[in-house]
Amino acid sequence: MLIMAGSSCRVLGVKIARELDTRPSCMESRRFPDGELYVRIGEDVSGQDVALIQSMCISPNDFLMEYLLAADTLRDLGARSILGIIPYFAYARQDQRFKPGEAISCRTVADLLRLVGTSEIYTVDAHLHRIRGLTEIFKIPTRELTAVPLLSTYIKENFRLERPIVIGPDEESEQWARVTAEILGCDHDVFEKRRLGPREVEITPRRTSVSGREIVMIDDIISTGGTVLRHSRC
Repeated sequence: MLIMAGSSCRVLGVKIARELDTRPSCMESRRFPDGELYVRIGEDVSGQDVALIQSMCISPNDFLMEYLLAADTLRDLGARSILGIIPYFAYARQDQRFKPGEAISCRTVADLLRLVGTSEIYTVDAHLHRIRGLTEIFKIPTRELTAVPLLSTYIKENFRLERPIVIGPDEESEQWARVTAEILGCDHDVFEKRRLGPREVEITPRRTSVSGREIVMIDDIISTGGTVLRHSRC
């Protein structure tokens, strides 16, 4: 199998190739003056299985387009299969239509990944709040991995926490808060929202007093940090 990393995952590509006792394959990516992307596959991929590694955080539009161009080129050059390694799967927030006329972007991106020749998708802790799994939106095999046990173990081994409690910012985050709490050997809680008026919402832990506790807050997406900041002030 060839290991090929997009511009968002060059370092990860090198590490994965090293673990597999091979070298990362050559893929060139740059921009034209007007911002368009240029992608070139730098070696023969005919008949090869290719792991195409590209996360879609920070600049999701650019990294998604780069992945689509690379995957379509790999298919055109005769790759036998394309395994999409996408640590952060973008556009998962919009997995249904909340208001009339909205795009269901999660489904659109899933279709695009399939149409350019992706054979299978691997991702990490996808944003699944209203669907049970990626199989509900993908028409190709998917594998969702979780980093929660690794992150929780890192916290346990590197921080001396006294009376910790793991907090999730909403009910959907309880699945990760529970696992982290089990590894840290402490309890967990999630925040609940209670509407006090048209524009006023009270946010409080569901059942636990956090006074004097050391807080570990866990969520699947931290975009601007606003949610974490707001909950940390409660």
